[in-house]
Amino acid sequence: MVENEEKMNGTEDFPAKQKRGIMFWLIAAIALAASLALSISALIVAMANRQKTDGGRMDYETLFASVQPSVVEVYGAANNKRGSGVIYKIEEGQAYIFTNFHVVDATPTALVRFNEFGDKVESTLLGYDEYHDIAVLRVSAAEGAVAAKISGLPNTGMPVLAVGNSLGYGIAAFDGIVSKSNRIYTIGNKAVPVIAVTSPINAGMSGGGVFDSTGALVGIGTYQTTAVSDPSSGSGTRPVDGMSYAVPAEIAAKIARKIENNPSGGQIDRIDVRANPDIEDQVDFNGLYFRAKYTEKGLAVNVIAYAENDPPSSMQGGLPKVGDVVEKIGTLDITAQTGFVPLFSACLDYAHGGKGAPLTVVLRRGTETVTVTYYGLGRDDR
Repeated sequence: MVENEEKMNGTEDFPAKQKRGIMFWLIAAIALAASLALSISALIVAMANRQKTDGGRMDYETLFASVQPSVVEVYGAANNKRGSGVIYKIEEGQAYIFTNFHVVDATPTALVRFNEFGDKVESTLLGYDEYHDIAVLRVSAAEGAVAAKISGLPNTGMPVLAVGNSLGYGIAAFDGIVSKSNRIYTIGNKAVPVIAVTSPINAGMSGGGVFDSTGALVGIGTYQTTAVSDPSSGSGTRPVDGMSYAVPAEIAAKIARKIENNPSGGQIDRIDVRANPDIEDQVDFNGLYFRAKYTEKGLAVNVIAYAENDPPSSMQGGLPKVGDVVEKIGTLDITAQTGFVPLFSACLDYAHGGKGAPLTVVLRRGTETVTVTYYGLGRDDR
């Protein structure tokens, strides 16, 4: 009886104690492993978001320092314009640079400076797309130059940093957010897809980079909204605060790939996808021979731009008809929520895919599916 009481009061035999000890240490080891895993995960998250401080605010000092080696000053050799550029690739000692067409104006050379203490060096204009205002330069890479990582379309509200040769005084940075990730900006006789940002894109910053919080390039700073500075007389203009626009980086990258495939120094082939400002949400697919309008059903064809009894030879298979709903362009699935920028991007895949590369458009016609295949950039080559 005494022995049993002692066991019940905690004086168990040795094997039982050993089992409990092993179980205790096993549980402790599992807890420690879980704690270490959580700590490592937290460290990874902290490193991935290293641009944020403990207070949750952006660490712009670190972010600016990380992207600055990718941004260069660009000077038009013939027009004396001051602008910016972004290195998107370094290969065999050569730096490939995005800039704006309006900075270089089709002159075969432009001057590039990698930092404010360096010399201006002559670059080569590989080609451009005047419509999208993108040009590509190639120049010997300076020591310390870094190629930017290209990102996809940013989300609305995302913090960004615009970096460029502000007023021609050297590389500077301005913070803001993405106010709209899918926007059609009408300028002159063209309507182009842009990202709207609140960061100032001052004179001289054309062709510079718009970067997200990880340092990835989301856009090429290009347009600045202006307003009449003296409404009473209607004279003079001034920038509108918080309304700047950038060409999406993914579109600039597709244009660059086309230029690199055929570095002629001139204008490349293209397809325009224009939004008609007079008809809300109507899209004119120049070169694909139809217009479409967003409806509750999706992107519905409302105008065809070819003679039904004599369609262009570049269209094979089916033909678009009024009332068709566009379900797919290339690899892009189309819904009523699909923005203009992805539409542009899908058509640029076709335009920049090489001579003769086809584009497939899938249409829904009632209960049927119609497939139209375009060849030769949608042009009638008869």
